[in-house]
Amino acid sequence: TTGIRTLEIKNLDDFKKLTLSKVNKTKVKSIDHNKEKWIKYFLNEEEIDLLRKVAAMKKVKSLSNYLDVDVGVVTGKNDFFIFDDTLARQRKIKSYTKKVIARSNQLVGTTYDHKDFEKDLKEEKKVFLLDLQNSKKVESKSLLKYISFGESLGVNEGYKCRIRKVWYKVPSTYNADIFCLRQAHLHPKLIENKIISTCTDTIHRGKIKGNVNAGKLCTAFINSMTFAYSEISGRSYGGGVMTFEPTEIEKLIIPNQDCWDNLDGAWADNEIRKGNIDSVLDYNDQLLLSEGLGLSKKEVNMLRMIWRKLRDRRLNRKR
Repeated sequence: TTGIRTLEIKNLDDFKKLTLSKVNKTKVKSIDHNKEKWIKYFLNEEEIDLLRKVAAMKKVKSLSNYLDVDVGVVTGKNDFFIFDDTLARQRKIKSYTKKVIARSNQLVGTTYDHKDFEKDLKEEKKVFLLDLQNSKKVESKSLLKYISFGESLGVNEGYKCRIRKVWYKVPSTYNADIFCLRQAHLHPKLIENKIISTCTDTIHRGKIKGNVNAGKLCTAFINSMTFAYSEISGRSYGGGVMTFEPTEIEKLIIPNQDCWDNLDGAWADNEIRKGNIDSVLDYNDQLLLSEGLGLSKKEVNMLRMIWRKLRDRRLNRKR
């Protein structure tokens, strides 16, 4: 009735050697199982208390204050509805497409701009989505031919296509202000969308709320507090992948807008592209957590260690 003890073991052999005296030597941690995921209890009491403290601060907001997050486009058959520039030209259907991000590995930095798109285009990545939402009647011979080709493959018989009024009209193809990684490896990330495009459901779509600078938000997201909180908010599966539902991303905490003024988005984007996550965390933690929230150096360092501890545990899990 007073709390929880946690003792982590590696395998069944360790379990056989486990004694009650070993368990009783571990500290009892206060528990709030109605609100918190169990993963938090692999931390010590001081670390748990710090996470609870920062989450309750007035200058700390949930991401839902700034962003609506939803799933990406569900085509029903990506191989048919999404294609590269060569196929779009060969089939003469490019005028019926819109730009799309099909895979998260296209999102290298904290921005996706025209240079990134041109690079993907040259590398013949699938960057076009067949978008017929606003087409009342299909009259183009080339388009009709492609639709017939899809029917010959049985695309129209797949569940998502079959339940549509018109099987080849993919719904909800609206553009994203921000791309949100649905699955993260080393750390989560928000990416500002600088071109008019959407994304598949391998990535979540974010729509900005009110007068919020998308670039600043994506940069401010990179801090040790948000990263630590992401490890106890996301879902961890085999291979160390962390997965987020849209609502789980919206619940992540972030320093509020008052703390974002002096962030350097262009520099952070460049550093992230080079894999220098720690240099961005060092810079942003100073601005956002130390100066913005008034956290001590010890508290900022502890948040970084919480993130690393839970991240490394996740990455080292075999199943």
